[in-house]
Amino acid sequence: MRNEDSFANEGHPPLPATLRLLCVGSDEPSWVSLTMQLSARGCDEPQFRWSSTAGEAIAILRHQIFDCLIVSARDRGEGVPFSPDQTLRLVEAIRSSGHDEPVILLAEELDDVLWERLAGFDCEIVVTQRFWDSPALLPVIVRAVKQIELSREFVKLRNEQHRRRQQERTEAEGMLEHQRQLLRGLTVFAGRSEEATSPARAVPGELRDYYRQLLRASVMMGDGSLSAEIHHLAELLAECRYTPREVFALHLAELDAIRSTLGHRSARHAVTRAGLLFLELVLSMCEPGPPAVPTDAGTV
Repeated sequence: MRNEDSFANEGHPPLPATLRLLCVGSDEPSWVSLTMQLSARGCDEPQFRWSSTAGEAIAILRHQIFDCLIVSARDRGEGVPFSPDQTLRLVEAIRSSGHDEPVILLAEELDDVLWERLAGFDCEIVVTQRFWDSPALLPVIVRAVKQIELSREFVKLRNEQHRRRQQERTEAEGMLEHQRQLLRGLTVFAGRSEEATSPARAVPGELRDYYRQLLRASVMMGDGSLSAEIHHLAELLAECRYTPREVFALHLAELDAIRSTLGHRSARHAVTRAGLLFLELVLSMCEPGPPAVPTDAGTV
């Protein structure tokens, strides 16, 4: 028995060891030929099911799941013919029932209108005179199975990413609410303190705009340093004698203002980067200024 690496080395993607196929058509497929072809691609335990009518196929799909559906649109004049139009109605019924399995249609010929409508249902089409014995059937099965695997994996990853972003937004909102509670606690404490001589002051619009630009740049750039700009803002705030509590209020207000304009960036990332900027700003405000220039000896 050949392993999967041998198929990959030959440029042929291997199939799963077990593959469930539902074959629909007025004539029963050649199982031996199809089994040998599947085995050559690594599928040693295929599971076949044949349905001779469209109604029976729909009934089977209510109770079983298949990896691929193959429909033979060949009319031999026996029973209900599988004309292309009837096959289209079957494919439409399969899709409307919520089945996303790959569907492969075998037909002798198709007009452009029917081909377009079948393509709208993600139906693979093989135009052949040999039907079940067509050499093109196996490569189409391989491609269809791999495409549905990739599609389902993409949907899974997208849902996981959506859940992760929802969780990050929830965590970021929790962090912001905790900071708001901290600010409210500081405000109450300052109001009861004998040293508090005035309520918190609003920061002028020019400084607010400047801080908002720093916040946006810090979040969007990810890496890098804005130390020079932060130190400059710290000097301006310190000259105006703004307290850390007032700067903290500015920080939370401007962070709320830009949160909706950050695009697909992580909310938790934005809050974290903004917190680092505020920390650097407050530390810069607490740092002592440059040493005073010494006066002349004769000056009193």
